[in-house]
Amino acid sequence: MNAPTTSSPSLVGRGEDLAALRAAFEQARGGEVVTVVVAGDAGIGKTRLVQELAGWAHVQGARVLTGSCIDVGDATLPYGAIMDALRAVPAEAFEELGVALRRALATVVPEAAPDDEPHQGGQTALFGAVLRLLEQLGREAPLVLVLEDVHWADGSTEALVRFLAGGLRETAVLLVLTHRTDELQRDHPVRRFLAELGREARVSTRVLAPLTREETAGQLAGLAGGPVDGDTLDAIHVRSEGNPFFSGELLSVSVREGVVPATLRDTLVARLDRLPDPAQRVVRVAAACGRDADHDLLAGACALDDDTLDDALRACLAGHVLEVDPLRDAYRFRHGLLHEVAAAELLPGERVRLHARIADLLEARPLLPGTPGAHQLAEVAHHRLRAQDREAALVAALRAACAAEEVHALAEAGLNYDAALELWELVSDPEGLTGVDLPFLLERAAECRWLGFGDADISTRLRERALAELGEHASRLRRAEYLSRLATTSCYVNLSAQMPLHEEALSLLDDTPSLAAARVRGRYASVLMLTNQFGPAEREAVEAAAIARAVAARSEEADALITQAVCRSSAGDLDTALALLDRARPSASEAGDLRVLQRFYTNSTHILSGFGRYEDAVAVAREGLGVHARAGLDRHGSSGVQENGAAALRALGRLDEALELLGDDPGPVTKDTVCLHCGRAAVALQRGDLDAAADRLARIRAIDELEALVLVPVCTQQADVALWREDLPGALEAVRTGEAALVDGERLDAAPLLAMAVRVQADGVAAGVLDPDAARAEADRLLERLTRCAGIGERPLPLPDQLLLVAAAERSRLDPTPAPARWRSAVAGWQALGHPYEAGYARWRLAEALAGARGARGELEETLRAAHAGAVALGAARLAAATGRLARRTRVTLPGQRAEDVAFPELTPREREVLGLIADGRTNRQIAETLFISEKTASVHVSNILSKLGAANRGEAAAQAHRAGFDAEAATVR
Repeated sequence: MNAPTTSSPSLVGRGEDLAALRAAFEQARGGEVVTVVVAGDAGIGKTRLVQELAGWAHVQGARVLTGSCIDVGDATLPYGAIMDALRAVPAEAFEELGVALRRALATVVPEAAPDDEPHQGGQTALFGAVLRLLEQLGREAPLVLVLEDVHWADGSTEALVRFLAGGLRETAVLLVLTHRTDELQRDHPVRRFLAELGREARVSTRVLAPLTREETAGQLAGLAGGPVDGDTLDAIHVRSEGNPFFSGELLSVSVREGVVPATLRDTLVARLDRLPDPAQRVVRVAAACGRDADHDLLAGACALDDDTLDDALRACLAGHVLEVDPLRDAYRFRHGLLHEVAAAELLPGERVRLHARIADLLEARPLLPGTPGAHQLAEVAHHRLRAQDREAALVAALRAACAAEEVHALAEAGLNYDAALELWELVSDPEGLTGVDLPFLLERAAECRWLGFGDADISTRLRERALAELGEHASRLRRAEYLSRLATTSCYVNLSAQMPLHEEALSLLDDTPSLAAARVRGRYASVLMLTNQFGPAEREAVEAAAIARAVAARSEEADALITQAVCRSSAGDLDTALALLDRARPSASEAGDLRVLQRFYTNSTHILSGFGRYEDAVAVAREGLGVHARAGLDRHGSSGVQENGAAALRALGRLDEALELLGDDPGPVTKDTVCLHCGRAAVALQRGDLDAAADRLARIRAIDELEALVLVPVCTQQADVALWREDLPGALEAVRTGEAALVDGERLDAAPLLAMAVRVQADGVAAGVLDPDAARAEADRLLERLTRCAGIGERPLPLPDQLLLVAAAERSRLDPTPAPARWRSAVAGWQALGHPYEAGYARWRLAEALAGARGARGELEETLRAAHAGAVALGAARLAAATGRLARRTRVTLPGQRAEDVAFPELTPREREVLGLIADGRTNRQIAETLFISEKTASVHVSNILSKLGAANRGEAAAQAHRAGFDAEAATVR
């Protein structure tokens, strides 16, 4: 048998996968952006598959751009794969873009604007520029963008890919991502990224399966130039488990040595051992460099003369260990597994020396601007750490962190700050080495932890330590800034507990305008706003905005304007609120402050929803989520927008869309996920899934020291759940706990709780549990308080005013005479606001009042049928059941029902008659006499009914019948 090649001349066993990728390309060529994720174990053939696609697509006239994420251990290289792919874009493509876009792109590809000023915008502008470039390229010719090994993707690349997959429109772009399934453990950060990506309608996944024995035989025959004998085939297929790369390596050794090796590692080591000594030296240096290394770096680190180096590299290429990357004038390992084995073969001392030499060579190079420079410094930091040079590693890690922050790669910056913190205590004179003090390092690490990872707990601990390390000689402004940041990091579930920190920060300010003063006052105004202290909040926000303007702090001015807008909206002044938001938007978008972006979209959706402009709120929420994704914010950055957008969709009755906007189940209830759990509980409650709603709400209530901002709406929902369950004690506990949290007086967000509390009183009397006189007195007290809450603003607000109408209608249920007019007003109000679920509930109560008042039969039937149809359409199971029971009790036949089928369809007509008599309290003998059957037959019917209804006795069966409005007359078939 001849020596085998390393790559089969034909693609084996991947026909369906290649056909799927070609179909995706054709779909993209038609103008629809498509993303395909190719997944599989290392060596399964992902790269070979996408290479086949790329070659075919090129023949079809497509432009193909390819980039790879690189494993550099604990370090991360911002935008590594994107920067790799865009190197192949011709210079003329950049020239067609505007100056602002070219400057933004130069952050990643310096060639995009070599003569222009550096980009000063945020990550949002960079993402938008990449999107515009790809859209332009896709309109010129079909574009295939391949990003390999995304299991090694940095956080910034993840955010950009997520943005591109969801944001590219009306252009011929096929985005292909590959990743190793065996690299993604349960807690791997890329798992969530891929899960979120997979929810996009235009994203599909191909998981490559191992080759069958027959397919392996075809692969080996192609490699060997002829069929492989059965014993060798069996041995290779068993040991490779159908992995094409493993199979090829095993075949290579078996042909040379006459035996199939026991392990893949033995196979790969044998391949390295066959190289001549200078080539083995090159491989060892390349392994220390990483998966790939440019020629100059490799030459400098190897310290070989040119001729020897060239011969060694040719041997590495001929031995199929390295391959050339012509775009980067670099070499890379033919497979990641070869790199891993080669790196593992390095001796400890050899590894340290090589990393030190590589770091020296990288540091000696001129620092590139933008992302390439951040990439360069991250590599230096990685090699300094591996070289165990603590002093140099500390300096390098800090430089890499600052560079990553400058290109808005906050997760990568956070990792390098963490590395610097670990080294800080291990070196002498760290301040002298770095030029910064420990509080600065702790504060920057905390900021990146918060905005890059959403980790409030670690960020809080870092900021507490930063304050403790400041010492007595720190300036008042610096201490004020650190106190204010610490207070702001804490989530809004315990705002009141952080108020002393804000007040201490304020006490350190003087009358001199400064950036720190603008920030401290702006954050304090925001907290006052969130605790419903709108008057003081507005005054602080106005002052913060004035200070920010005086020091030209655009981001801080936008922050204060957003707070002013919320305060104006709470006063009923929508026009001024929207005008303030319009003033804040440009600065919030352009300044690059991710926290201000978060606040802009969260509060814009809140304001619009507060005035019943739900469609507008949803549109702004979707825009905001796109901006958050582009900015790379973690879940904490977008949860407020998600909650507000989902609440608007829920108000409109679009529950599926609400859940989609809320995203994946947020998992455990934490301070950062409370609002997402509240949103999901509200959807479950509206649908009638009381167990799911109750479980989430109970877990939220278990958090210590819940702020009223959270506790009040949670208690409102808990009372609602309890009432549907006919659990009056639970409902009373919930509304009393919620009202007890209103210690700061009247507040607008108390209106839903107070209206629910009036309903609790009415339901309690209807169930015969509460004393009517006491319930009326309590309901009147609640109505008076609700009236005060609704009147807080300078002008009426739609929702509090509507809840006042609803509460008055609930109060009318306690009067001796039903008041349909009250419920007509409630129905009309909900319809005007566009709340179909709440309108359905009000129609149900209106139908009850009409039945009790013996009003016009036509209005009763029309109202009840509309209520039931609406509940069914919304998927509101409990409300549909309630309207169904009322229909049976009032003899209203609902659409699609026959008069005889309105209750207990599982029972036969005779059993329904018997159940009606049981509900009337008849004995078996009386049932037999009424129906002219024997007493024994009556007994059999009763037993069957109890079994079908799951009732333990006649009393339980009678109770079910009464709850359904079912009696002997209703059971009689006429």
